[in-house]
Amino acid sequence: MKPLSYSFLFALVLLASPSHGDDTVTMQGRINWNESEPSEVLIGMFDSPIKSGAEALSWTSVYTSEFNLKVPDRDEVQLVVLCQDFIPQLKTIYPRSPDKQFELELEKGITVEGTVVSTDKLPVANAVLTMEREDLPKVQIPRVYSFRWTSDAEGRFKIGGLAPHNDYEVHVGLPYAYRENESFAVEVEENDIHNLDLRLFDAYFVQGRVVDANRASVQNPTIKFSAKLLDNPTLSLTTTGDSNGEFRLGPFEQAIDLKLVAVHQELGSTPEVETTPGVHDVELVLVAMVHLVGTVIDHATGKSIDDFTLTTMVSDDSRTYSYSDANGEISSLVDRETIGLIVDSAGHFAYFAWDVDVESVDEYDLGVIELHRGRQLKGRVYDASSGQAIVGAEVSLREEDGDITDTDSFWNSLRSQYLLHSVRSRTGRMGEYELEPIPAHSTRMGVSAQGYIWEEVIVEEGVVTLDIGLVKELQNSGRIKGVVLSNTGISVVGTVFFEGGRNTDSETLGNVGTFDAELSAGEYEVYALTDKGRSETVQVSLKQNEVRELTLVVDSKGRLTGVIEGLMNGETVNLSVFAETEQIQVGGLHEVGNGAFAIEGIGFGTFRLTARTNRNRAKIQSFELTEGKGEENVALNFTGQSRLYVSLRYPDGTTVKGSVTALAKKQGHTSGWADIRDDGTVEIERLEDGEYTIIVNKTNRATMKISVGREMSMSYPTPIEEVDVIVRGDTELNIQLTHPSDSE
Repeated sequence: MKPLSYSFLFALVLLASPSHGDDTVTMQGRINWNESEPSEVLIGMFDSPIKSGAEALSWTSVYTSEFNLKVPDRDEVQLVVLCQDFIPQLKTIYPRSPDKQFELELEKGITVEGTVVSTDKLPVANAVLTMEREDLPKVQIPRVYSFRWTSDAEGRFKIGGLAPHNDYEVHVGLPYAYRENESFAVEVEENDIHNLDLRLFDAYFVQGRVVDANRASVQNPTIKFSAKLLDNPTLSLTTTGDSNGEFRLGPFEQAIDLKLVAVHQELGSTPEVETTPGVHDVELVLVAMVHLVGTVIDHATGKSIDDFTLTTMVSDDSRTYSYSDANGEISSLVDRETIGLIVDSAGHFAYFAWDVDVESVDEYDLGVIELHRGRQLKGRVYDASSGQAIVGAEVSLREEDGDITDTDSFWNSLRSQYLLHSVRSRTGRMGEYELEPIPAHSTRMGVSAQGYIWEEVIVEEGVVTLDIGLVKELQNSGRIKGVVLSNTGISVVGTVFFEGGRNTDSETLGNVGTFDAELSAGEYEVYALTDKGRSETVQVSLKQNEVRELTLVVDSKGRLTGVIEGLMNGETVNLSVFAETEQIQVGGLHEVGNGAFAIEGIGFGTFRLTARTNRNRAKIQSFELTEGKGEENVALNFTGQSRLYVSLRYPDGTTVKGSVTALAKKQGHTSGWADIRDDGTVEIERLEDGEYTIIVNKTNRATMKISVGREMSMSYPTPIEEVDVIVRGDTELNIQLTHPSDSE
C-alpha cells in the first residue's frame, strides 16, 4: 500500500452503499499525523448520534493526505476513522456549515515491540499477528478490514496505535498453519513496550545441515520434508538451505513425526531421515552420484547421434541433461534413486528405459541405445461441414506401448504423456500442420480444436499426408434415455454404462430406475449393472440430434448367496463378482457386515468372488452357475486367529519401503497385507493356518515434468522377493532381502 502524499489527488473505494438516497455534498478533508506516515485510512460515515452496533452509511478507503469526500446533506455526520498503527477515533463533521473542510488528527499512541519465539526459544519468521481490540468504536467494522502485522526474519514485530490503560488480545498464526493460532493477553500502560516475547506453547523447530559424503558443507541444498499431522496427514513441503547447507524447519508440535530428504542437483540426494521437532543437530549426508554412461546411435545408419537429451526420473523429481556435439556419448552424474530414463533426439523416436536400478553401483552402463528415425506427417485440419480451415487446432501423437503389461501401467501412462506433449503441432492460418517424429508402423494421433469434437485418427504405415475434418460439438450430440427394470417389471438401482462412440460414459440411476445421458454421435454398447444383476447389452447407433429410448431388463437368473462370519468390530467387506471368461464385473455389494448376503442376476457361467475388507484382509472363491443349478451358496469365514510377523533386512542392515502380502495358496482361505514399518517389520493378523506365499513389494514413486508447469507423479509397487511359508498360530519369518548387485 502506498503512503499518504501531500497532494489534492485522492483515491476512494466505496465498501458499502452510500447515504440511503440522501442528497450529498462534497467536503474537503485533510489528514494530519504526529509521527510516521500512515498508509490506508478507512473512514466510515454514520448517522449522528452514533449508536452501538450501528451499520455505516458507507466506508471509504483514503490513500492521500488531502481528499474529497461525498457525505449526506445533513446537519451532522459522525466519522469513524481507522488506520493500522494509529489510535481509532471518532470525528463529527457538519456538511451544512459554510466551511466545507475538516481535518483528521491521527495519533500514534502506544507501540508494542517484541519477538515471536518457539518453545525452544528460536525466532519465528513470518508469523501473522492479529488483534482483538476493545478500544474500537462499538459499530460494525467491515470484515475485509483487519489489524494484521507480520514478524520479520528475526521474529521481530511492532504493533502501534494502542491506547494506554487498555487490555488487548494478540493472536499469533504460524507459517503454513502447522498448528492452531495461539493467543496472548497484552496490557498497555503509558510507556512503550520494547521487549515483549511471545513464546509459543508446544511449537518446536528442527535444525540441521546438509553435507556431502566427505562431511563438507553443501551450498543451498533443497530439503524436502513430510509430516503426519492430525488434520493433514499428507503435509509435504520443500525449503532451501543456506550457503553453509544449514536449514531450519517449523515450528511443529513436538508429538508429530518428520521425514527429511535433501537433494542437490550436482551432488545427489540423501537417504530419508526420521526426526522429531526440537532436534537441532540433524545431519543429512548426500550419497555420491552414479556415473551414467552409454552410446546413442542412429538405428538406420549405425552412426552416433551428436545432439540429444537425457531425462532421468527419481522418486519426486526429473532432470534433463542436454548433449550437443557429444559424438553419441552419454556421460552424466545421476541420482542413485534414478528409476527411469528417456533418451530423445530431434527427428527420432524417443527411447524409454523403465525400472533402472543404479542404487548399488558407482558406474552404470546403458550400452548402445539405438534411436529409430520417425516419419513426418503433414496435412490440414478443416471443418467437416464447411471445408474451412481450422486455425489453432492441436495435433498430437497418441502412441501407446502394447507390450507393456498391466503391472507397468504407470510407465505406459508416463510414456504416453511424454509423447503427447513432445510430439505435437498446432495448425496455422491455412489449417496446416506438421507432426514429427511419428513411428513408421501404424499409430494413432489425437486432433482437438475449440468448439469441435475431439477426434482420434489412425495413421497407417507409409502414410505421410493426411487431412482431417472435425465436426462441431453442437452438431453431433444426441441422447440415450430410458428405464432399467427387473424381469418382474420393478425399477432397480444401479449404474448404466455407455461404451464406445467418441467417449465412454456412465450414469447413476435415479430412484425410479431412469437414466438420461447426452452423448456424442456414434456406436454404443449400453448395459446396466444393478443391485438385481446385470442387464443385457444393447447396441445403439446414435445419430446427431437423435433421442433414443431404451428399456434395459435385468436378467435375475443366477444367484449367489452366502454368509459372512468373523469380521472384527468396525470391519466391513466389499464383494465383487467377476465373470471369468469375459473378465467383467457382473455384481457386487459394498460395506457388508457379518451375516447373510445375496447377489442377484449374475447370469450363468464360471465366476470369481472377491471379498476384500477394510482391515487389509481378503478371500477369493470361484464358483459356477448353470441352467440346472441357478444358485450357489458360499461361506466367507474370517475367524482365523493366526498371526504372521515378518522382519525384513538387506545384508547391510537397511530395510525397504513398501508392503508385504500373505497370499493364501488354498482357495477360500484368508489373505492379508500390511505396510512395512520403519523398523523393517510387518504384522499381518487373523490369518488361517495353512500355506502362504509371501510377496514383498517395494513402493516406487516416479515424477516427470511433462510440460511447463505440469508434472505427472504416481506411486507403484514392484515385487522384489517371494517366499513360501506355512502359518500356524503365531509365526515369525525373517527375510534377508537381496540387493540388486547380489543377484547380478
